[in-house]
Amino acid sequence: MDDLMQALNDEDREISLCAQVVIRYLGNKRGMEALREWYASREDRYEVAGPIPLPLDDWDYRFVEENYVSKRTDKWPAFADSYIYALALDGSPHATTTLDEMANKVRELDEHNGYRQAVMQVEQARPFKSLGRPHNFADAVLKNAFFIGAEEKKVTTARLLGLNQTKDKALVELHVNWGPLAEKWWHVVIAKSDEGWRWFSITLVAIS
Repeated sequence: MDDLMQALNDEDREISLCAQVVIRYLGNKRGMEALREWYASREDRYEVAGPIPLPLDDWDYRFVEENYVSKRTDKWPAFADSYIYALALDGSPHATTTLDEMANKVRELDEHNGYRQAVMQVEQARPFKSLGRPHNFADAVLKNAFFIGAEEKKVTTARLLGLNQTKDKALVELHVNWGPLAEKWWHVVIAKSDEGWRWFSITLVAIS
């Protein structure tokens, strides 16, 4: 973590960006606190990249208010769908209220719009339950992937990319493959809790 925090200040933009992304994948308290301090220290513009780990904190709510709630949907930056999923999974009163504010903005959009679909998915699935104690993380994530439609699941494969050092978080990649020009890749982090494994972050990382 010390190396990642130091890399945030690297003069090479790609190194700094990758450090931010890895910190967000790990999502531990120390790393996220350091990242938010880094955001606050930047006098110039900075790019936000990587997953939205749980639980959300004040920085996330300010980001959502400034970039989504207070803007028209055609002015929204990236991350809107990731924040929709994160707010739903967080499930706190603050998260629920904020999600309702975002949802009200997307209801006027076409039903095929990605943001509206994300809202519909979390409203229909209510994805707050534990994933249990699966023996196969990839299979469990694919089976419970509420953000992938039934037809898409037929052409989706899942694989475990790895676990963190303490083995209480797992990173799973989902590959939706309709053909060479119609593919999506999702990265899903799940975390171990007293009740079993649960969603930790959901990120659409690539699309062709």
